[in-house]
Amino acid sequence: MPLPSYFPKWYPARVQPTLKSRAAPPAKDERPDSTALTPNPPPTPTNKKRTAKRCRKCLPIATFAVEVLALFGLAVYAGLTYRMWQEMQNANKANSESFRTDERAWAGIEPIEPILKTPASGKFTASFAYNLRAKNTGKTVARCVEVRAPQQAALSFLTTGENPEWVDNWQDNFLLGKFKNSSDIPIVRSAPRVLAPGQVAPVPLVLYGQGPQIFPKGEFVSFLVGRIDYIDEFYVRHWVKFCFFVAKPNGDLEYCKYGNDEDNNPEIPPPAKPSCPIANPAVP
Repeated sequence: MPLPSYFPKWYPARVQPTLKSRAAPPAKDERPDSTALTPNPPPTPTNKKRTAKRCRKCLPIATFAVEVLALFGLAVYAGLTYRMWQEMQNANKANSESFRTDERAWAGIEPIEPILKTPASGKFTASFAYNLRAKNTGKTVARCVEVRAPQQAALSFLTTGENPEWVDNWQDNFLLGKFKNSSDIPIVRSAPRVLAPGQVAPVPLVLYGQGPQIFPKGEFVSFLVGRIDYIDEFYVRHWVKFCFFVAKPNGDLEYCKYGNDEDNNPEIPPPAKPSCPIANPAVP
């Protein structure tokens, strides 16, 4: 628009504002550009971001696995420790038992020599006396020592001594007071019922027998059957069994086929200390 004539020529013309052109609405047949309406997708994460995300998901699983492995390792360690402790206990027990076995008392009997009492006469063979003395060959004392045997030897055929049941019946039943006549069995106790290491009982148990006799059915002999019961220094009970027969006319003895044995009780001290007498309390 031109200025009026009365304005000087040097006066600047006023700048006319320009109107923003509005876009024409799309025609009915035209569709809006989908690219203009759809937002741009986020950028694809890099490998580092993917790895970090995966690690965050795997962290609880890895922690649980480590805890399980640690628990398993602790259980294995505890089992190995307990096993080592058991082996040490067994070794200490074996050493202690071996020590007690080496240091314990060992009871036995002194060699028995025949003492002629009545010489042979006609059909009767000679009779003999036998002094049986208990002794301790161990390193510590033997307590509550009891020697049990019938004072008069049992007379029977020689084959009887080859029957282990007959010998056991004498040593484990009759001599322990399980029969009616057990009160007739003499018992000798070493005074004061203790045998020191290397000591022999001062009082013997005297047994009587006679020489063998020959009969058509076999040989008739005298059997000296008995047992020794005692307690060692560690309060463990022990026993020794013996069986002899008069084998010769001069009264010499020989061992029976059965009946000469001793216990193999482990050297484990009992909870309570045993008391004397140990064989048959009913017998004085």
